[in-house]
Amino acid sequence: MSQTTAQIRVPPVAALAAIEEHGSEFWSGQLLKVVVVVVVVVVVVVVVVVVLVVVEVVVIVVVLVLVVAVVVIVVVVVVAVVVIVVVVVVAVVVIVVVVVIVIIFLIVDVSSEL
Repeated sequence: MSQTTAQIRVPPVAALAAIEEHGSEFWSGQLLKVVVVVVVVVVVVVVVVVVLVVVEVVVIVVVLVLVVAVVVIVVVVVVAVVVIVVVVVVAVVVIVVVVVIVIIFLIVDVSSEL
């Protein structure tokens, strides 16, 4: 047996002990990495969900404000149209009454001259 072969051989018990020792270090490091990745993923998912909920609430509030604004504008326009129609109708009635009174006075005046 040569010198190099003797140096390469490791007793099985020592090899198993070395593998077990380094293996536990390896797995504890891997477990830590997995825990960190899971925590980061959970935090990112929670942040995304919170942002989406906040955006949804803001969108709902904006839509409600726009709906209320549209309803107020429609009510104001309807009230304005009603007021304009009432003013026009009253003006027409006043004009008709004045014209009728003038015609009556003219008829009375003409008939009194006859």
